[in-house]
Amino acid sequence: MKFCTSCGSRTESNATFCGNCGKPILRTNVSEGTGRLADVTSVKNNSQDHLAQAILVTSPSFISKLDQLLADSGARPFGIVAGLNEVDIKKKIMAKIKGGQPNQVRYICLIGSWDEVPIFSVPTPAGIDDGDDYCFTDGLYGCDVDYDSNDIFSAIPKYLVGRIPSTNLSVVKDLLFNGCNTKDAKQSFLFAVSAQCWSEATETIVNKFLGEPNMQRPKPDPVDSLIARGSVLSSPSWENDSLAPVINREIQTKNAVVLFNVHGGLDEPVWVGEGGYGYPKIFDTETVQYFNSSTLVCEACYGGALGYEPVSIVESFFEKGGLTFVGSSTIAYGAPNENIAAADCIALSFLQALSRGETVGEALNFAKTEVAKTDPLYDFIGKKTVLSFNLFGAPWLRRPIVSSVGRTTSIQVDATSRLGQIRSRNTSLNLDRDNTLGKIRDRYRSHLSEQNKRFFLEQDKARNEIKRFKDYEKISNLVSDWTGDPDDFTMQYLSNNGEEGYALSSQALGHGKSKKTMILLIDSDGKLKKTITSKGKGKA
Repeated sequence: MKFCTSCGSRTESNATFCGNCGKPILRTNVSEGTGRLADVTSVKNNSQDHLAQAILVTSPSFISKLDQLLADSGARPFGIVAGLNEVDIKKKIMAKIKGGQPNQVRYICLIGSWDEVPIFSVPTPAGIDDGDDYCFTDGLYGCDVDYDSNDIFSAIPKYLVGRIPSTNLSVVKDLLFNGCNTKDAKQSFLFAVSAQCWSEATETIVNKFLGEPNMQRPKPDPVDSLIARGSVLSSPSWENDSLAPVINREIQTKNAVVLFNVHGGLDEPVWVGEGGYGYPKIFDTETVQYFNSSTLVCEACYGGALGYEPVSIVESFFEKGGLTFVGSSTIAYGAPNENIAAADCIALSFLQALSRGETVGEALNFAKTEVAKTDPLYDFIGKKTVLSFNLFGAPWLRRPIVSSVGRTTSIQVDATSRLGQIRSRNTSLNLDRDNTLGKIRDRYRSHLSEQNKRFFLEQDKARNEIKRFKDYEKISNLVSDWTGDPDDFTMQYLSNNGEEGYALSSQALGHGKSKKTMILLIDSDGKLKKTITSKGKGKA
């Protein structure tokens, strides 16, 4: 008896094609009586090396199929784990790591949906009231310390974590054994799709990533001509019907990179734009027919959420040949202008790390680190961002470094620097692969002050306080434009290590009559530091 190396099904010993999936049966040397493969030359050596450093995690019902797939492919991961819940699974992961040699494990690869391999639910950080009671994160599977709500670095994994959100054997095989991306991230970047309200922030991300400011980048109206590399397609002018032909044509570029800075919702797997005349649908599970080993970075609320019926955009992405996906499991936040924040920083830092040759797992760790060390006074935004963004795909994949104009080079880390100087914005995790995150985390903790002091101001006191602000008129106008009622807001007073400030939150009706949130970060002098808005609809 033989086994199909494409789908794992048993086949007759003299079969030429698999009766289940129809693909050719590879000639293999199978150990007598076991059906196990002694050698398959189609599996790349680098995939074998990465798997040898990986613990694979799946559901009890899939573990035998996974074991057979690995055996038929001649692959030997460090270990395979299955469990009843996330706590049980993590205990087994850590037990396997402790049972091996130091630094023998680098990756944790989850295989299956949230129902098959549960995700950790963590209470939403204090200071955010947007309807999300919990953040959902896979990162805790790779953390060697218990999660501490006062220390966001405890949620950034030491062992790089990624999830293959499928138990389709063909999808799993392709992702486990796919080699490195063949193109540099900058050369592979096609375009960004942006809600019109975030076009300025999206242009800032693309300009900084490509290192080449370009006044021709915005493409507000659909046209029949080819879209130039690095364009920003702004919606509502761009809708699903106009985007689909373009993206299906351009995605034929293997290993392409695409950024979406749009709205997402909890109710259905659809992304929408936003502008002067509504919220047009711009993307759903049918928009792209084949992703051709692409990387998709999405800033949308719930852009990286599973659990939709019949299928999420994430799951559809991998069923249609996608390779790497980064997105948020909950409501996400970003800026409407060039002063980017939160999800914007995740997107930019992730792409920058890819262009330096980091693995996708390292790239997301780098991005989360950049967010975690920004604005400690207003850390509740950073904490939610770090907890909510997850990596889908094998965490060991990387793109080659190719010389290009505007590339940012890595620089050395000053080990004596304080929190704001822990790492330069362009420092690569490549500098010390064995213990970089641990050193960053230790330096961060050595400068942790007491927990942020925060309390909500009563409405009358808040109104009086805001009138004293230097940017009172600007703040008042922003709230009025957002809600139509300048008195419709809540305000927190914040203090940390001698620094003081305010966070003013206001909610308005968004897509589908659901709520969306705007947060204004204000310093102690009443000057507006940053404007942040939610990237989708919250709960009605």
